[in-house]
Amino acid sequence: MRIVIDLQGAQTESRFRGIGRYSLSLALAIVRNRGDHDIHLVLNGMLSDSIESIRAAFEDLLPPENIHIWYAPGPVAEMDAANHERRKAAELIREGFIASLKPDIIHVSSMIEGYVDDAVTSVGRFDTKTPVSVSHYDLIPLLNPAQYLKWNRDYKQHYIGKVDELQRASLILSISKFSCAEGIEYLSVDEANSINISTAIDDNFQKLTISPAEASVFLHNLGISKPYAFYTGGSDDRKNLTRLVQAFAGLPDEVRDNYQLVFAGKIPPQHSNALIAVGEKLGLRTEDMIFLGYVDDVQLVKLYNLCRVFVFPSWHEGFGLPPLEAMACGAAAIGSRASSIPEVIGWDEALFDPYDVRAITNKLYQAMEDDEFRATLIAHGLEQRKLFSWDHSAITAIEAFENYIALRNPESNNGKSIVKKRMAFVSPLPPERTGIAGYSAELLPELHKLYDIELIVFQNEVTDEWALQHCSIRDPQWLIDNSRSVDRVVYQVGNSIFHHHMLELMALVPGVVVLHDFFLSGLKSYLQDEKIEVGAWDEALYFSHGYGALIEKYHTLTPDDLRLKYPVNLEIFQRAHGVVLHSNYAKGLVKQWYGETLEAKCDVIPLLRQPSPPVDAANARSVLGLAAEDFMVCSFGFLDPTKMNHCLLEAWVDSSLSQDPHCKLVFVGDIHHLPYKEQLQQIMARAAYPENITITGWADTETYNRYLAVSDVAVQLRNNSRGETSAAVLDCMNYGAAVIVNANGSFAELDPEATIMLADDFQTPALKRALESMWTDGPMRRKLGATGAKTIRTRHAPDYCANLYFEAIENHYLNKRYGLDALTRRIIDNSTDAHIQDSAVKLADCLSQNFPPERSFRTVYLDVSATRATELRTGIERVAISIMLALLKQTDSQIRFEPVYLCKTNEVWGYKTATSFTLASIGAPPDLLSEEIVTPQQSDIVLTLDWSDRLVLAYESGYLSYLMNNGVKLYATIFDLLPVLLPEYFPPQAELPSHRWLQVTAKLNGAVCISQSVAAEYCAWVEMQEIKQKSFNVNWFHLGADLINAHLDKGESDTADLPAVPKLGGKPTFLMVGTIEPRKGHLQALRAFTKLWNSGVDVNLVIVGREGWKGVDAESRRNLPEIIDALSNHPEQGNRLMWMSDANDATLEATYASASCLIFASEGEGFGLPIIEAAQKKLPIIARDLPVFREIAGDNAYYFKGDEEGVMVESLQRWLALYSDDAHPKSNAIQWLTWEQSASQLLEVIL
Repeated sequence: MRIVIDLQGAQTESRFRGIGRYSLSLALAIVRNRGDHDIHLVLNGMLSDSIESIRAAFEDLLPPENIHIWYAPGPVAEMDAANHERRKAAELIREGFIASLKPDIIHVSSMIEGYVDDAVTSVGRFDTKTPVSVSHYDLIPLLNPAQYLKWNRDYKQHYIGKVDELQRASLILSISKFSCAEGIEYLSVDEANSINISTAIDDNFQKLTISPAEASVFLHNLGISKPYAFYTGGSDDRKNLTRLVQAFAGLPDEVRDNYQLVFAGKIPPQHSNALIAVGEKLGLRTEDMIFLGYVDDVQLVKLYNLCRVFVFPSWHEGFGLPPLEAMACGAAAIGSRASSIPEVIGWDEALFDPYDVRAITNKLYQAMEDDEFRATLIAHGLEQRKLFSWDHSAITAIEAFENYIALRNPESNNGKSIVKKRMAFVSPLPPERTGIAGYSAELLPELHKLYDIELIVFQNEVTDEWALQHCSIRDPQWLIDNSRSVDRVVYQVGNSIFHHHMLELMALVPGVVVLHDFFLSGLKSYLQDEKIEVGAWDEALYFSHGYGALIEKYHTLTPDDLRLKYPVNLEIFQRAHGVVLHSNYAKGLVKQWYGETLEAKCDVIPLLRQPSPPVDAANARSVLGLAAEDFMVCSFGFLDPTKMNHCLLEAWVDSSLSQDPHCKLVFVGDIHHLPYKEQLQQIMARAAYPENITITGWADTETYNRYLAVSDVAVQLRNNSRGETSAAVLDCMNYGAAVIVNANGSFAELDPEATIMLADDFQTPALKRALESMWTDGPMRRKLGATGAKTIRTRHAPDYCANLYFEAIENHYLNKRYGLDALTRRIIDNSTDAHIQDSAVKLADCLSQNFPPERSFRTVYLDVSATRATELRTGIERVAISIMLALLKQTDSQIRFEPVYLCKTNEVWGYKTATSFTLASIGAPPDLLSEEIVTPQQSDIVLTLDWSDRLVLAYESGYLSYLMNNGVKLYATIFDLLPVLLPEYFPPQAELPSHRWLQVTAKLNGAVCISQSVAAEYCAWVEMQEIKQKSFNVNWFHLGADLINAHLDKGESDTADLPAVPKLGGKPTFLMVGTIEPRKGHLQALRAFTKLWNSGVDVNLVIVGREGWKGVDAESRRNLPEIIDALSNHPEQGNRLMWMSDANDATLEATYASASCLIFASEGEGFGLPIIEAAQKKLPIIARDLPVFREIAGDNAYYFKGDEEGVMVESLQRWLALYSDDAHPKSNAIQWLTWEQSASQLLEVIL
């Protein structure tokens, strides 16, 4: 059973009161005790402040995807009459959203909400079928109108309206015996459906051990200086606080002077001031009464534990949680002898008359001063608390749900309607040369018995006599214009040009789709190749399968291979109300490609076949020129390698049948594959009687049926089935031929008693034996034929299939009765034109968020905001592109990757697809697809792959919090913390934007660092900021290195740098790779090499890297001008010093291959990609001794410490000595990843 809990009671201002605590605790307990039930929570997106805390509360109990957020255009608070239209729409939207979750029962945690805030509750405004259960707390305003309703007509109208809603509920779950009885007495509630599930308190309310010193500090900070009588709760009239103050003031002076009266809770100032005034008139001093305001649970538990007495004077409660909380904490609790409070406290001696001030005073005195009575109160309270448990309440609620559903009369969809519904039937019809036209012609007469049918065709003429006589023939435009006048729409869809108009039509007028061919790649590629629809195939590949399919199209697969691999039909399953398939094999393909969600929309209905007419086989043989003694083996359908016609020919040639002049083999169909035709002709030439083998070419219906009539044996083979169902094999069985098939695709589902079933991957001898057996064993052949014919006349009979159609169609429309289309129509019908015009954009935004296209895959959005916007391909951008491409190459049907960027649209932050950038990166035409605004869904992931200040701006706007509230996981890739840890190496104040960016990352769901060292630095930094979230995760992965293959352009060399590469040979060459920046150590290295050159050491120094900080003001460039000047004007420049400032990846690859050693002198790095690139070339490495370099290279590099050139000179000299003896550390053992491996490691971390 699927139970959906509307948890708005824990979102509104009620969350600070008992209702909010009750709503959340009961929901938690139901989840804990759910057993096999499927629990889903629904939250109001307009009450966003509470979503994060509620998600956190259920973090370890409920899958995140079971918490759903809905949105409506706001504000909708009922106190403002201007919100009326929006509120009506919001009620419909909420019910439609909950209905989309397909609940068996809905539980509303608090009905009487939404007067002062944007809570929305209703029963039966849109969904009139799903049973609704409501938590019932009390009827205090209804039964005390003078105090609560008299002074505000608008609130009275709101409250009475909510009570009416309450009475429409299927089940009322009351929080006490008292509230249950109250509901039965004063409301129109069926006693059988009014259940007391009681209430309880959380385990944090317990007796604590608090030392005197700790208690003294705690109470002092709250202004409490004496033993105290304690009250917590609201301050409205029924709470009876005026009498409590009067009772306290009535204590004997010598007693009262020893105590204070302490109030906790959100008591408005006007109420606290009025109580103070009452006390002052009775002689109380200011310090005698303490008003603490709202306190959190930790403080509240301590206050309960430390009080002398807890007093609860209310004269009307639905339950009254505070006394139970107090008793659980070991407080001496006393309360009113009224409403539910005796039920809670459970001892008459602890009760008083709430209307008698003297009685309250006496009970206060007894509880404060009578130690024996006080001890008894405490002991009783601790025992009484055990009678109340959230688990008990939850189990009782679940049992109530189960009992109600068990006794409820289920809706029946099997009975035929007295008034036939009007159906639009969209299909090609004869004379169109497609099997689906003939199929529809056979189906229509039976379907017409169940529906009034309008035929929607896209052809010049219809020749089917039955259709012309019984149905109106319409064009697609008629359906668009009259869509609201038809009740049902059915599309017959196949993989051919006859169906191209249906794809757009079903987007405008959705219905049930009968998908005859699972793969639509033939249709889509034809539309693009013939320029009927520009980019149709490319768009379908991307839409159905993502960028990975486009990469294969433009780089690895032939068009034929691509058509065979990708079905490109996701739009069918998303747009259709339901899908009818003809085999379980095809349904399995839906699950394989699109998952269980879309598979659930599918029904399997056998392919309908009209019983074959009486057969005059002798006449058919005569017309076809066959002798009576000819033994006929036929195969039907067009000839193609997938039909394995060559295997049949091979088996025929090898069999004894080919030696008999009266055995004939006929392929009834055409062949368009010329190479395959030549292959078949070569095999046919080997036969003893080649003239006995015939390929008929295209056969009209009459000729086709004649061959069926004369067939003794039919052989229908298949490989690489793509979900299609063969009508031909059913035709063969229908006409009584003995059928031989192989167990491929839907063939495997044929009755084994009605066919000879070969293995899917059979060998030719097996087929040869089957042919010879059917030739020689007449009785067996006739038995198979008779069994096959019987199967067709039962399982594939028109009336049987038509009834299955009726059941499937009606079920799908029943499931869609509260769908988006119906909801949209209802909102429009219930709204004024002015409201629709004013709120159309917001309404569309909310509906698109609430009702996204159905899908089973998760999308990982790759945020490349900075990389997309820059021409630089160094550092972070280079890594971002490499990871992006590695992920895009993946073709996992369960995960989709989508590069995006942050931007503002109409002044609102959001993500857009980085389409042109991505297409250019994968080598596809950049204008192939358009950029679109994306709406990440529940369970999707957003992963930032670069550094952009847009992330900060988007967070500050609330957009990122909005995504996380909706269950989207946000992760940031952390490359380093260098600007904040080493600010001296960056432009002045560069650490400030970095600090802001890092702070934002720490408020996301997690961070993924590019090394373990960065992860350690990041964790330490986050701890210092004190902003880490409860569920924040920090992980790490290692970067890949694959300079050429990471990029699809293969990195053609920059000709300006090519002359430098050959000069590197002949002497030791040291290579530095990286952008020219102050921290990279170029100046130290250049000074060290200058000393070496001056001392006669003949070595090269090659520096590959662009000048950094080009957009930075001159005064902020630190010592970068000095570095650039030293490189540009050094005496050895162009000789033993070479600075390659514009080398691309291919040039860098060649330079690595020519170098002797990599020097990595950087003062700080997040990873150190050049170390990996050098290791790939087995290039020795000299590196500064940094933790991250040790992490990557281990003992396989030579390390140096210090910032002076003398340190580096000494290290270089030592390394050269080791190098000359081949004793230097080798980089061969450094472990490195390809970008594909790096991307996989990253995925493991975030998924």
